[in-house]
Amino acid sequence: MSARSELLDDLTSHIRSGQPISFCKDGDGEQAAMANAVGENCDGSRYSPELGRKLRAAFSFFDSIPEVRVVYFCNQEEYQVLLHAPPDPATGDIQQTVNFWRAVRASNHRKVFVGPERLAPVVPLLRCDAHVIVPLGNAFDSYDDILRRMIVESLPGAIFIFSSGMTAKPLAADIIRHLGGDVSCMDSGSAWDAMFFTSTRDGALLPEVARGLYADLLRVHSIVCTKNRALQLDALLKSMKVYAPQFWPPTLFWMATNDDDARAYQALFADYPECPLVDQARATFSGDLLSKCLATDADYAALFCDDDVFFRPAPFCAPHPGTAFSLRFGEGVGDGCSPEFVAAACAALPPVAPGTAPAPPGPGPELRGYSMDGNVHPINELRAAIASLGYFPDPSNLEARLNTECKPIQELHGAQNCMLSIPHNLVQDVFPNNPNMGFSPADLTRRYLAGERIDLDAMDFSNVIDAHQFLPYVFKRV
Repeated sequence: MSARSELLDDLTSHIRSGQPISFCKDGDGEQAAMANAVGENCDGSRYSPELGRKLRAAFSFFDSIPEVRVVYFCNQEEYQVLLHAPPDPATGDIQQTVNFWRAVRASNHRKVFVGPERLAPVVPLLRCDAHVIVPLGNAFDSYDDILRRMIVESLPGAIFIFSSGMTAKPLAADIIRHLGGDVSCMDSGSAWDAMFFTSTRDGALLPEVARGLYADLLRVHSIVCTKNRALQLDALLKSMKVYAPQFWPPTLFWMATNDDDARAYQALFADYPECPLVDQARATFSGDLLSKCLATDADYAALFCDDDVFFRPAPFCAPHPGTAFSLRFGEGVGDGCSPEFVAAACAALPPVAPGTAPAPPGPGPELRGYSMDGNVHPINELRAAIASLGYFPDPSNLEARLNTECKPIQELHGAQNCMLSIPHNLVQDVFPNNPNMGFSPADLTRRYLAGERIDLDAMDFSNVIDAHQFLPYVFKRV
């Protein structure tokens, strides 16, 4: 067994058994700082006499603690064990690194991530209990504040994961002293950059490859609310399988109000046997959504409406607490709701609960936090928000109340939208003035039962500029 493999086995076994273990890297930047060099390292962090002094004290302290594994820059085989960079085939397997991080995720000990805000997705991936945010570059300038916040979040047996450059070493030494050695500190360096930001080290895996190593952990639990729209639901499901496999398979929370729609749904369900089914009823809608549809151990969840459709690959999205990731918004892509529509919709909302303040209404994504059209949330936050509303009878009422009675959250989006809602017809009675293209739901159901389907390949998605866009459907017979 190689030294790299032995080190990873050692680290992993300690984490799994709950025994303290720490891993710290003594890199070329640290060595330069300790030699009182002038300038900065490759990350743009400045050397200073005080940083050099703290680093010398930290590594001297580590020499007295048998639970700390220190590796040196000259030993790249072991230096990179926690990075998502493929080792030489003769010295180990990247899967060992993945197994280590999965062991960290599975640990029941308190976990604290100490890193920049741009790496916030590490927190839910590793199921950390807290995120101590550090500045990008020159984190040492905020040393006392970072250490204070670490101490506030610390408990005996805690695991600290550092992505904070040279500053991580004295911070690790100080937190080990504070907890009397009953703590694990992992100097992960740039392990997460390629996955959640961009590659900052030679040899790092491509983002899509790195994320694939944790695909099962990054899956989004999705629920599609659907009523009398088998034809449109079929288009959403087809597009999801092609462009958003991390959302597959969705739970179908369905309702049919007549025999034709019931027959159409039964035909559709036969085509997608992997999708869990939950009957939708107004009297039990809220309880069923929480207890049946959202019953999962996934970290993220998203609600969809049956007239949504994906038209390009969905980006990776792991929103951190207090945020949601919108699939419908991107640079320059607006909501498509006129001020008149927004005013009419807000006027029809139920009264705001006493003691709460409504989220400001408006068409911009910065004014929204919740959506039935593909917003990805940390699942525990979404569950808590939905549960706080008590009873609600349908998806439209749920969305309206989430955006008026719950605490607003920040809505994030990628560079491009990948999904849009096509307001082809109305099947709900909560907002009868919603814009639509005037087609009859019954006509679309008859088309479905006659063997017609929406032909996504023949539709023109080249100029999608709104989250709600009047794109005409193209039909084909199957």
